[in-house]
Amino acid sequence: MKHKVRFAMAAALILPAVVAVRAGEVPTAQAQGAGPALCSGIQLQNTNTGQNAAVTMNFYRVGGNDGVADATISDTLGPNGSKSYYLPNALPSGTPDGQYSVVTNADQALNALVQQVTCPGSSPSVAASFSGVGSADTGSPVVLPFVLSRAFPTAGNFSSFVAIQNAGTATATNVQIQFFPAGSGSPIETFTNNNLPVGETWYLNLRSGTYATTALNGFNGSAVVTSDQPVAAVVNYSPGDNTSLLSYNGARTTGTTLFSPQATKAYFGFTSGFTVVNRSAVDTTVRYRMVGSASGSPVDVSIDRPLLANATDVFYLGNPPAAAVPNNFNGTAIISIAPGAPSAQLIGIANLAIADPTVGAASGAMNLIPSTQGAQRIYFPQMSKAFFGFTSGWQLVDTAGSGASGTARYFQVNPDGSVTQIAAESFSVPANGSITTYLGNVGSVPNNFNGGVVVELTSGSVAGQGNYNGTGSGDVLTVYNGFPG
Repeated sequence: MKHKVRFAMAAALILPAVVAVRAGEVPTAQAQGAGPALCSGIQLQNTNTGQNAAVTMNFYRVGGNDGVADATISDTLGPNGSKSYYLPNALPSGTPDGQYSVVTNADQALNALVQQVTCPGSSPSVAASFSGVGSADTGSPVVLPFVLSRAFPTAGNFSSFVAIQNAGTATATNVQIQFFPAGSGSPIETFTNNNLPVGETWYLNLRSGTYATTALNGFNGSAVVTSDQPVAAVVNYSPGDNTSLLSYNGARTTGTTLFSPQATKAYFGFTSGFTVVNRSAVDTTVRYRMVGSASGSPVDVSIDRPLLANATDVFYLGNPPAAAVPNNFNGTAIISIAPGAPSAQLIGIANLAIADPTVGAASGAMNLIPSTQGAQRIYFPQMSKAFFGFTSGWQLVDTAGSGASGTARYFQVNPDGSVTQIAAESFSVPANGSITTYLGNVGSVPNNFNGGVVVELTSGSVAGQGNYNGTGSGDVLTVYNGFPG
């Protein structure tokens, strides 16, 4: 059986003596004269515990639009193995400049992650990540909960860069994206693509050019993609000076309860925000419940906010409506329909950013997790400890309300391609609570570790979040969703 994983956006640029493949806003950054060169790495994780995975990654150059792969990487990945492919080194020599979408085929089930970091010698330092999308998760419609076009000028003038990939078996002849302002259920702008071949990507720069229309100037809201072929999508967004970068996946699965495994307020400088879309045709009220982690203070605060039909709510813990949430809060967010309110289907993202310029700049984004995606096994494709200055952490949140316990196992691919379990740690998650594990504090994991983590429960159900943080200056934080097993 073949398994497909799609990367809705990646980009390549020939730099002197290296190939830099960049999943982000590359051409626009060059046009603006301020954006850094971004080098991408793809992390693949073989979820089979006993079989090798034969892997092929096909790269499709954005703009070619011919449905023909322009470059290929093939490899074998051992059982439980999680391996990095830093594309400036991994791509065949002679791979041309440009942006690329990627389709990965394997004979075993894979998880995949794209890491985006500033290339050596470029500046400023930024980082972001997004997940590969399995074939079962592609389709139509796809929701983009948080989209910006020259928005929040006093906070940095943010814009989004949207990539929509044809994940079907035939050319898509009616791919449409509609933009809904925050608080409104009516679209103000619509774009259509009538020719998107299989594997290819439609790229929309909302900062300048064709898709930065007058109607979208100052836009802050959501977008919905529909298509006559299954699609996958990724959104990157950044301020006008390109000093930070955030990414998340377009999503399809809704729920009446959503989880953010880690939520913070002024915690080591980090404060969370949430964007929630009502995908139902009824007005409702959403409850944001902040619950402190096992190692934090016993915080349990609920804040109710109205949410109109088909509309979007943007809720930042640093603003006055969240005054009841104390500073130094570190825990989880449980977002649900308020008691007594009409039932509605929700979808959304969480972001995490340092708001204090004296602390530094770091930011990340990830999809909120529906309760139906709670699982007894969670995969983290890439975790690191003191690896080129990066150290990771992972968070779990109880999704069943009864607590959970289990073991986290750490796997590393050896130079000969074999896979070794190097550590295992037991844990427990309190009912309706969360735990945070920072690898810098896990003594059984050695420095220079770069591999995968598999969390297996003996009881309960959880959702997970991974992050990847560097010690250098700039925005060197990435945040991504754990993969349910």
